[in-house]
Amino acid sequence: MDLGISGRRALIAGSSSGIGAAIAAALAREGVEVLVHGRNRESAQGICDGIIAAGGKAAVFIASLDDPAEVAALARAAREGGPVDILTRGSGSFRRRRSMPCS
Repeated sequence: MDLGISGRRALIAGSSSGIGAAIAAALAREGVEVLVHGRNRESAQGICDGIIAAGGKAAVFIASLDDPAEVAALARAAREGGPVDILTRGSGSFRRRRSMPCS
């Protein structure tokens, strides 16, 4: 499928695994340069390496989205290579709640 987005740059937050990784791979197949983001460098690098091995362009960015300073640094670093045309969030989190007894 040709979405007409070849040559664009995309930052995919949370693309070091799961749905975010699938989004990154799909965009790379469309000719998009993918900025792989995650908290775990090894996982993010694995996704990045897979995209590059398939002929795509990718780079790794590590940051915690829970820390405003790291988010700002991520944004600055991502823009250093040129404008970011596409931004998606493939990350998710949940808070563990204490078990509540059933009534």
